[in-house]
Amino acid sequence: MENKELINMMRALLEEEMEPMKQGINQIERKVDKNTIMLEDLNKKVEIISEVQTAHKEQAERDSKIILEEQINNGTLIGDSLKNVSADVKEVKTDILELKGTV
Repeated sequence: MENKELINMMRALLEEEMEPMKQGINQIERKVDKNTIMLEDLNKKVEIISEVQTAHKEQAERDSKIILEEQINNGTLIGDSLKNVSADVKEVKTDILELKGTV
């Protein structure tokens, strides 16, 4: 019986000694769970930011393309206008020369 009592005493002592370790492990597990939740939330936020950035980039590219096309069209319009003005100036110059010739 002495051996049984000694074994029971040792078991009780070990259980007592292990209790703080079990509590420590439980605290660590809770912190790991909390950190996992925080990381998952952070990951979702990063994905959202990435999607928003992609959308902004695509919109900026579309806007740039539109602006470039408008500038090209404006350049063409300005060029056409200059040609018309130039032709008008040449016509006026010709008319002036003709008038000078008749005077």
